[in-house]
Parts: sequence; structure tokens; C-alpha cells
Amino acid sequence: MAISLLAPSRTALPRLNAFRVEDLLPQPGEALRAIIDGDRLQPRYQPILDLRTGRVHGFEGLIRGPADSLLHLPQNLFKAAQLSGQVVRLEAACCRSLLRGFQESGQPHQLFLNVSPDSLAQEPFLALLQPDTMAGMGFSPERIVIEITENQPTTDFSQLLRSAGRFRRMGFTIAMDDLGEGYSSLRLWEELRPEYVKIDKHFVHGVARDPVKLQFLRSMRDLAAATGAQVVAEGIEREEDLAVILDLGLDLGQGFLFGHPAPEPHPLLPPGIQAPAGLWPVR
Repeated sequence: MAISLLAPSRTALPRLNAFRVEDLLPQPGEALRAIIDGDRLQPRYQPILDLRTGRVHGFEGLIRGPADSLLHLPQNLFKAAQLSGQVVRLEAACCRSLLRGFQESGQPHQLFLNVSPDSLAQEPFLALLQPDTMAGMGFSPERIVIEITENQPTTDFSQLLRSAGRFRRMGFTIAMDDLGEGYSSLRLWEELRPEYVKIDKHFVHGVARDPVKLQFLRSMRDLAAATGAQVVAEGIEREEDLAVILDLGLDLGQGFLFGHPAPEPHPLLPPGIQAPAGLWPVR
């Protein structure tokens, strides 16, 4: 049976987003294979800002499907991968696409790559992230941050710790994504000892007006200082929340206030963005 990858018009998309992928695409695995085999994944890069200087520290690599596909949204891509047993293959293809696009951009910054815990132990990643392979793509491991994400949660923490240790010995650094959401836990933080801890956007949105969220961020800042991790505040969208985050002294920030995911990494902030009290200049 032929499968159409064409998406409906933009006006129809909001209604269709309410449907399940398996309802829209009776054979989502075949549609996903066509995207991967056709090299049609679309890289996106969102800046991560050094809040002490106002300069870009690195970029998180994100992914989209083809614009004319019902699998354009990442949640649909990964749902199709889960339904068809292609999660590892999709994640490896995403990383290859992101690495290639980042190398072509010529940016010298760090690149954060999202990888689910179980995928780290699989052959596609062991092969892709070998230092020799990385060197052939123009990267040293020190420029890559492996961001442990929860697309596919795991309860096998021992395997995760072994995998993280293997990549650390190669020179990669580790980030723990979405602290306070999903499987992430203080125990995992203590055992994994990541170089970066990304705080879930739930605790960042509205922190300027929520004393409980403020206390959470303050506690995470203090724990990070004790473990030697840098804190990344995700989901910064309001200047009033940015002012609080700067006052707390958090290391890094990410969110629409600094830049949306874009096809190419841009090292400069959008015009007009500046810290309160002139902590860093308009760029």
C-alpha cells in the first residue's frame, strides 16, 4: 500500500495534531524509513547562553521531519520510531544529521546531542561517537555534550552509568536533561555526576512570581555547586524570569527569549535582548 507523506494545509494542522500517529499513518514505520533512508531529517539548533557574559556557550541540536510530512514534529517522529522499533536508528540518524550541519556551519561552540539512555549502549552510537569517526567529521569529543534525554526512559541505571563512563573516558561530557521531570532524579544526579544539569522549563516559567519555584532553583544551584555541575535553565521566555535567574547566579540559559531553534546555529542574540542592570551588553 502506498503511503503519502504529504501533510495537509496549515489550517488543518491544529486539528490533526490531536490524532494519534498510528491513526494518521497506518504504517508509520515505513514512512519513517523513507525519511531516514532519504536523508530528509532537518537539523535545528537552539543557543545556550552563558549568563555571566551574555555570549553563546553552545547549541542544543534538535530535529524535525520534512516540512511536507505528517512526521514533521519531533514527537510524531519519535512516536513512529517507538511503534516500529526504530528508536536507536532514528536517534543515530538525528545525531549524524546534526553533526554534519554543525560542522558545515563552522561554529566553534559545543554541540549538545540528545540521546536516550538505552541507545548509548547500542552499536550505532558506539560506532558514530568513536574519536576516529568524530575526527573524520571535524570534531573532537570535547566539543560534544551527550544530553541524556527521556524519549525512552530507563530503569537500568547501572547500564547508563557504564555507558556514560565509557564516553567520558573518550573525552565527551554529559548533561542530564529535564531535572524535575520524568525519570530524572536526585539519585541519578548523584550517581551520574553530569557536567551539566538542565532544569525542566516548568520550574523556570513564572519563577519571578512563584516562591516555590524560586526555592527549587536555589536548591538546584547549591547542589550543582557541590557536585561541580553547571546549571542550564531551560525555557526562558520572559525578561522578568531572566532577571530572577541572573540574580540567582545560574550558569547557563536556554529559551525563546534568546533564540528559537533555527536551521543554522547563530552565535549572536536577537536584537534588543539584554540583562537587567547592564550585566552584559546588547549583542
